[in-house]
Amino acid sequence: MDVTYEELRRLQNKEKAGSALEELSDDFYAKAWTLVSGMRSGLEGEFSLVKAREYENALKILRDIYLKRESKILLRAIRVARTGEEVHGLTSEENRLLQSIVGLLKESQDGFEGLARNGREAGTKNEIELVLMADLPGFAGLDGGEFGPYGKGERVKLPAAEAERLLRRKAAMRA
Repeated sequence: MDVTYEELRRLQNKEKAGSALEELSDDFYAKAWTLVSGMRSGLEGEFSLVKAREYENALKILRDIYLKRESKILLRAIRVARTGEEVHGLTSEENRLLQSIVGLLKESQDGFEGLARNGREAGTKNEIELVLMADLPGFAGLDGGEFGPYGKGERVKLPAAEAERLLRRKAAMRA
């Protein structure tokens, strides 16, 4: 079933009114862009000010829906990263966005936990020797320290939290 201008308005109002994500079909954005493209084509064939306003409004509504859902997805990602809760009703594009954000949040949480562990283990030398699998530009560590740049094949000793990040990303292996 195609998306109509009225359905876009209804969805926009629902997304604005509530904190929950409305359930969308996987092809929602493709159908919405088909509607907007059709409106634009109609303007090229027979221009009218009313049709031009409707086209502009449809674009604004679609953008508003996307931005509102994006904000909700960011908030939901925090909950998913902490609790592992399931999320339904997202388009495949939105689900990829959610999973990317959740992955970054989990990596950040792991880094924090690593710092917390390192703090508890103060007094022990907590470095890991690595062999780098790729060239790495300089980067800021979780503790604010500066590391690198390093070359591929280089052997380095890094704090455990930094080493674990590189190992998870497969940018290094243990020496």
